[in-house]
Amino acid sequence: MKKLTAFLTALLLVFTLVSCGKTEKEGGKTDKKTEIPDKKTVIMVAPKELYPEDYQIAKDLEKQYKGKVEVREYKDSRILTPGDSDVIKQAEKAASDDNTGAVIFARATAFTLEAIKRIKKANPDIVTAAIEPEDNLTQIGDYSDFVLAADWEKYAADIVNCAKEEKCEYFLFLSYQRHTGSNPLYAHLITYFTDNCEKQGIKYVYAAIDDPAYNPPENAERNIRQVINKLKVDGEIKGDNIAVFSTCFNAQKYLAAVAGSEGYTYICPGFPTAYGGAGDKYEIKYAPAGEYKNNLASAITADSENKGHFWFYNGSLEEIMLKGALLTVFDYLSAGGSTDEEITQSAIKHLTEVAGDSAGFTAEIMFSDELCVECYLPGFEKTV
Repeated sequence: MKKLTAFLTALLLVFTLVSCGKTEKEGGKTDKKTEIPDKKTVIMVAPKELYPEDYQIAKDLEKQYKGKVEVREYKDSRILTPGDSDVIKQAEKAASDDNTGAVIFARATAFTLEAIKRIKKANPDIVTAAIEPEDNLTQIGDYSDFVLAADWEKYAADIVNCAKEEKCEYFLFLSYQRHTGSNPLYAHLITYFTDNCEKQGIKYVYAAIDDPAYNPPENAERNIRQVINKLKVDGEIKGDNIAVFSTCFNAQKYLAAVAGSEGYTYICPGFPTAYGGAGDKYEIKYAPAGEYKNNLASAITADSENKGHFWFYNGSLEEIMLKGALLTVFDYLSAGGSTDEEITQSAIKHLTEVAGDSAGFTAEIMFSDELCVECYLPGFEKTV
């Protein structure tokens, strides 16, 4: 009996130690227990129809951390209306709640910088995090406690590699002043594309199109065709061995339609999420990434008029960044504050944990801004 009692006691101790060592798993991939702070974290999400993955990840986190995470969806910030944008109004409401400890912008779209300024004015102690900002990274980093951004230099290299695999002679970047002129991120991106095209022996061509956000659908597609035809007439482009690309979300379904009918290579910039682009053209609804990919491939294959080659991003970088941001915020709130170095190191640790064994994932402090962590996960694949 003594031996049996000793054995059971030892067994109970083992189970106790295992239980104490259990992790608060994010995606099943964190290393140690995460301390949940007393105050809640508000996750601001852009409209579900624009970024369905962001919305779904946020709602899953709200369910997982019931009472400690709240999701607020705001209206499309690209649509100008009198007065403050809805993202600013929602941010001010979150900041006015004494129980709010942090606000995360799952996709830091237009007016996020002003929203963060309003939050800090209302309550400087609220922690803010901005993911994939449309604003200047350094500028938004001056106000937000930390920033997570995709590494667009690696992204550009992968996109040009897609064009190289298709043996494209031309890489055609179609955009407009509102997108490339007001955002330093895209100015850098153009340099990355230019340099990588030169390395790969592909001619880089930039051409301005009309802003699709302010054009009827038939005019937007017609304008893209007219721009490409003029480039051919002017001798800037010859033949059809062309990769077409635009960072503009609004341009994607029109660009995909043109590429499909003309036999071009279409590379969807639906990064850091897999949704949008050709999926919009074929009206493919949100689904888990693998299912979405199969649905998209089936739709394109069934399109008897399609002559194009379609590439899209099939990674889960947005999920890694949003979950990593939340765990970083939890650390910050639980510790009662952190230095700049502590918060970025915490972000890198959690991002790496959430990414787990995802091949090729990187997270590093941005060279010019110690509060910005750049992340990358390879994932461009050919659909058809």
